[in-house]
Amino acid sequence: ERIDAVLNELSRTLGQEALSPLTVDVGNWPVNPFVQGSYSSYWPPLAWTRFGSALLRPEGVIQWCSTEHALKWHGYFEGAIESGMRAAKDVIEGNIGELKEPEPHITLDIWE
Repeated sequence: ERIDAVLNELSRTLGQEALSPLTVDVGNWPVNPFVQGSYSSYWPPLAWTRFGSALLRPEGVIQWCSTEHALKWHGYFEGAIESGMRAAKDVIEGNIGELKEPEPHITLDIWE
């Protein structure tokens, strides 16, 4: 079912020949003991749709950007550029959080 979905999507761009590959290799990277990671972060199913918006919000005056924060091309250089441009635009337009007092607030009266 998954293979058919991918082949159908490829055929939209590459034509009908994409529906008949010579071979198909399907793997599950997270369960392979010899794979120590990937070129990008690994998100389990539904993680981005459930929590992605929280990762895009500024934290105080900190604006997040990286390939992992990209809306398109997540995990690729193009995604890092897109994320950086979006973050820069937000800063220029003032779409950032407020500078907050750190908690807990500690006063050192030895210099007062």
